[in-house]
Amino acid sequence: MNLLRELNPRGCERRSRRRFIRRTYHSMGPKYMWHADGYDKRKPFGVALSGCIDGFSRKVLWLECGPTNNNPRVIAQYFLKCVRNLGVIPMRLRTDCGTENGIMAAIQCTLRHHHHDYYSGVSSHMYGSSMTNQRVLVVHIKKGKVSVLDGAICRPAGYFNGSHEHQCLLRFCLVDVIQKDLDECVSLWDGHRIRPSRTASCPGGVPNELYYLPHSSSRSLMMNTLACSGDPLSWMKILQFAVHDLAPGTVDLRLNRQNVMLFLRQACL
Repeated sequence: MNLLRELNPRGCERRSRRRFIRRTYHSMGPKYMWHADGYDKRKPFGVALSGCIDGFSRKVLWLECGPTNNNPRVIAQYFLKCVRNLGVIPMRLRTDCGTENGIMAAIQCTLRHHHHDYYSGVSSHMYGSSMTNQRVLVVHIKKGKVSVLDGAICRPAGYFNGSHEHQCLLRFCLVDVIQKDLDECVSLWDGHRIRPSRTASCPGGVPNELYYLPHSSSRSLMMNTLACSGDPLSWMKILQFAVHDLAPGTVDLRLNRQNVMLFLRQACL
């Protein structure tokens, strides 16, 4: 014990207080870090959610409801549609280590390979546990509109038995309703005011204002241009390639990144 006090006196002093110390979240500005994750608590009903949020502004970038959030082709499609609509790519992307994020991570690293900043190339994506990826909004969905499933299904009454047929029927009847409510939830979230937090260096404010007008909070845009942002045909080729041609179920960035890089050079140049 005396040796620990000599080697790390500051750490021993913090531990002796017996008080939990929260980490502080840092972000340089909008588009600096995107956090993507899934929500699996409604999978017994055949419904899965996938979402992504900007770490600085807390603006929701996508929040999609569908039959699965484990297929890497589906997640890559969400990511590519978001990037195509915004016309920029984030400086960094953070996900968990699930196999559904392999293609999206490879696309992120490949689209950033021609940049020359510190986080270009492979460094533009980072893996982490879902528990430490708390910026993503999906962790708050349990308090939101997805509870429509619990009230609409009447599970305690025995009408839903969890079979594949029942799941398909629920998806056919309720997915559009849930997606409409999720879009409304996203619109309300992006327009409400967030109070400043002591555990984050990000300022408080309205997510849309912080995302599109970061200069009002003395921050700059972390924007990276796309090599083929102006060619819709190239985007269609990339989307088709990511959804149909890449091998699903892999987190090997080297394999997917080589395939994506070869294709993007042919599609975008």
